[in-house]
Amino acid sequence: DGKTYTSSNNTAKWTLTNTAGCDSVITLNLTIQKVDVSLTTNKSTITANNTTATSYQWLDCSKGYTIIPSEISRSFTAKANGNYALEIKQNGCVDTSVCVPITTVGIEDLIIKTNISVYPNPSKDFITIEAASDYLNKTYIIYNSIGQQVLTGNLTGETTTVDVTKLSSGLYFMQVGADGKQTFKLMKK
Repeated sequence: DGKTYTSSNNTAKWTLTNTAGCDSVITLNLTIQKVDVSLTTNKSTITANNTTATSYQWLDCSKGYTIIPSEISRSFTAKANGNYALEIKQNGCVDTSVCVPITTVGIEDLIIKTNISVYPNPSKDFITIEAASDYLNKTYIIYNSIGQQVLTGNLTGETTTVDVTKLSSGLYFMQVGADGKQTFKLMKK
């Protein structure tokens, strides 16, 4: 009948006339199956809110919605930062969720409780690194949020002051020590 239906309908009728002049009445019997493709994110884990789907398949949006092998559970824990979506099959229908960005992989693992203190954090001009004497002459490296090394130096004593005035405002990560490195999250005002 030339109309687009966006919800179930069993009352629409269309009358056709054949070449002999006889009428035929066609009644639309349309059932639209809705597939819940909503997701909930908790840190680096994404979970489908749909608990009754017949299958789940996680996709990597950053790679053209490629299938992530063996990721067919209702929940998915990202192993790398990226954008992920879920293809859900239910009642003979297939639908795909929106892409969900995950940017927290590894951040919590990097923040380790240690006998090193870094302050003030956030900082505007200088940070102070207090470390036990076994860290003397160890290297510190500061990386920006995309992993580029922006500052490096050595711990000169139990208290070392680092000038960060030339760094732009934002999130940084600092590694201290050669083997058994300790990593800290830093904010520059």
